[in-house]
Order: sequence, then C-alpha cells, then structure tokens
Amino acid sequence: MVSSPVKLNQLESTWSLPEEKESTIDRLQRQLHELEKRVDKYFDDLDDAKEMCEQAKANIEGFQLKAKVEKEFVKKDAEIQAKLYSAVKELNEKVKKMKENDTTVHAQEDRMPESTQNALRYTTSARVGRYIKTGCALVFDSVAAYALFTITKPFFF
Repeated sequence: MVSSPVKLNQLESTWSLPEEKESTIDRLQRQLHELEKRVDKYFDDLDDAKEMCEQAKANIEGFQLKAKVEKEFVKKDAEIQAKLYSAVKELNEKVKKMKENDTTVHAQEDRMPESTQNALRYTTSARVGRYIKTGCALVFDSVAAYALFTITKPFFF
C-alpha cells in the first residue's frame, strides 16, 4: 500500500520512533503546534468563504439594482408606446370623421345639377368657404404633425 506523503508525515509526527527517544512533552508540543496550524488554516479558509459570500451578496444586490432600473425603463417605454398608439388612433378617428363629413358634402353636390354646382363653386362665398376648408385642413395637419413629433421626440432625441 502506498500512502500519500501528507498522511505519512502525519503518522510520523503522531508516532514517535523508539530509537529517537523523544520525550512525551516534546511530542505533545509538536502535536499541539500542528493542531494550531490546522486551526489557523481552518479559520483562514473560513474567512475566505465569508469574503466570497459577501462578494456574492454584493453581486446579487448589483444585479437586482440593474434589473430594477431595466424594469423601470421598460415600464416607461411601454407607457410612451401606449400614449403614442392612443394618439395615433385618435388622429385616425378624427381623419376618418373628417373624410365622412367631406364625403357627405360631395354627395350633396353630386345630386345637384351641373349648372347649380358651377354656380355654387364660383360664387364668392363658395370660394371663401373652400379656402377656409383648405386652411383648416392645413392647420389641422400641422397640429397633428406637431403633436406626433412632440410625442415621439423622446424616442429620437
């Protein structure tokens, strides 16, 4: 049987050879010294384990903080996207209503005879009305574009 050098060293240190004639006190002091070394090594290992646990705890706290920040960012991003979606939906509904109103006016004009339509088109009040409609449509488009730009500004800048 081959034993490891460490085990042989321990056996040699615990058992005294008869030819050495070592005193019992010397042997016990040597064993005490070896036990003290083991105890010191044990406490050093224990300190190392404690430091590793503290480091792991600090790492976990850092990961939790990062996760919390990312969660808040995703939450704010979702809120912004929801606001943007609702604003676009609202604008689409307004455009749809404007188109419906616009088609009803054209439907009335289509029912009229052509001579009446020409007379209505070329009167001063009809032209003024058409210019006002066009101006209102342009103003509405610019307000909608500004609102859309204001809402989407955080995404791009």
